[in-house]
Amino acid sequence: MSVRAYRWSALVPIATNPLILLDVLLVLFVAGGAAVSALLLAQWFFAGFVSIANVAEAFLLALLLDALFLALFFAGVFLFLRNRYVAVYMIDERGIYCENIRPARFTPPDGASFFMTRAVLLSGQVDVSKSTVRKIYWREVARIEELPEIGVLVLKGRRGTLLRLYCPRGATWTDVLSLSGAFLAESRAERGES
Repeated sequence: MSVRAYRWSALVPIATNPLILLDVLLVLFVAGGAAVSALLLAQWFFAGFVSIANVAEAFLLALLLDALFLALFFAGVFLFLRNRYVAVYMIDERGIYCENIRPARFTPPDGASFFMTRAVLLSGQVDVSKSTVRKIYWREVARIEELPEIGVLVLKGRRGTLLRLYCPRGATWTDVLSLSGAFLAESRAERGES
C-alpha cells in the first residue's frame, strides 16, 4: 500500500444523527430513572410510605424533566450549532487524529441540508470558533465496526467505543475502511495478536 496516511474533513449532523440521538435517549432514560428513584426514595424517607399515586407523579415529573431537556437540546443544536459540526480526521500507521470544530462562519457545501442524516465531505479551510482534539492509537483499538448505512466506522476498545469516524460515501469510505483495517492488522501483528 503506497499511501500511509489519509486526511479528510466531514460536516457531521448532530440532532438528526442516529448515533447521537441514541446517546441522548440513553442519557434521558438514565436521568429519568434516577429522578424517579430519588423522588420515591424521598417520599418513603419523609412520609414512611409510597402509594401508587406517588409512583405515577414521580414518573410524570421525570417525563416532564426529560421533555424539557429534549426541547432544550434541540433548541440549542438547531439555533446555536445549526445542526452540524466539522470533524477533521487523519489516520496513519500510529493512530487516528480527530479534531471536532464548531465553525465560526460557514457556508455548507452542496448536498448538505439542514436536516441531513449523513456526514458530507468538506474541502477547504474552516474558520474555527471552538475545537477539541482527540488522538487514538491503534494499540488501543480492539476492533472496527462498520455502519455503512450512515457512513460511520466505530472504533471499539476493550471497554467500549473509542471514536466514531464519519466517512462520506464513495472513495473516502472505501479508502478509510481499507487503511484502518490494514493499520489495525499491522498493530495487532506487532503486539502478537491475531
